[in-house]
Amino acid sequence: MRASGPMALVLVALVVLAGCGAGGGAVVETKATEVVALAVASDFVVGKNRFPFALFTQEMEFVSGAVVEVEFFMIGEEGAEPRFGGEAVYREVAEAGNHVHEEGGEHLHGAVEGVYVVDGMNFDGAGFWRVELAVTMPGTGVVEHPTMALEVRAEPMAIGVGEAAPRSRNLTVADGRDLGEIMTMPEPVPEFYEETVAEALVRGTPLVVAFASPAFCVSRMCGPVMEVVARVHTDYEGWVGFIHVEPYDLEMARTEGRLELVETAREWRLPTEPWVFVVGGDGKVMARFEGLFAAEELAAELERGLR
Repeated sequence: MRASGPMALVLVALVVLAGCGAGGGAVVETKATEVVALAVASDFVVGKNRFPFALFTQEMEFVSGAVVEVEFFMIGEEGAEPRFGGEAVYREVAEAGNHVHEEGGEHLHGAVEGVYVVDGMNFDGAGFWRVELAVTMPGTGVVEHPTMALEVRAEPMAIGVGEAAPRSRNLTVADGRDLGEIMTMPEPVPEFYEETVAEALVRGTPLVVAFASPAFCVSRMCGPVMEVVARVHTDYEGWVGFIHVEPYDLEMARTEGRLELVETAREWRLPTEPWVFVVGGDGKVMARFEGLFAAEELAAELERGLR
């Protein structure tokens, strides 16, 4: 399987770093530690951000339920300047379970069972930042000190909060396609493929637009993300619209083994996958999630959009 376009370099880096993460920040260790931290998002921008990350042992076993204090430093000409910090919240994301990709590969979706999140991080300058963690390991109480590096941009790569949602005309069953031709969810939700984004925006109600490819996902997080979206859909069906878009041309992926972004993914400027956007009734993006997130995070944004 070969990815092309701007997404390729990002996705190759993810596989090299973790095999199941989607972060853009490389792991930078300053001293010996038994824990490796990996950001599971890459599109950070000046202003408020959600900062998600995962923890692994040196043997790449996922660490759940740790207590984590996080400090952020902006890197300048005179070194790393401390800016702010906070405690990360651990949220469970997916149940463990194997999933076989269409190309024949099998991986453990549950290898990453949850995500650590620091909400509301207000990055006040573009450039490179350093993240230092104090991780109190569950069970032993041993404190580890992994570090990360990340880049903060002046403008977002993907469609940002406050921007108008593109009036995309994604593939639907109304185009005469079978579900299997337009999606790769092992357990599809038919309602996700009944209308285009352009059609849904006309209603003026909140909308969830999920870009993920469970069968061809390079980041290995699309399956768990779509499981979360499907769970939330059961609670908000009839109140909120839900649309799932495969970011890659499935015919090309299946016949040629190449991953090419479809037009809708290009309209939303996707630099990675998966992505989930929450669009308010005014047609503007009110929240966005790159990589892993928990059901309660998406539900909280929908509650805000329904007020």
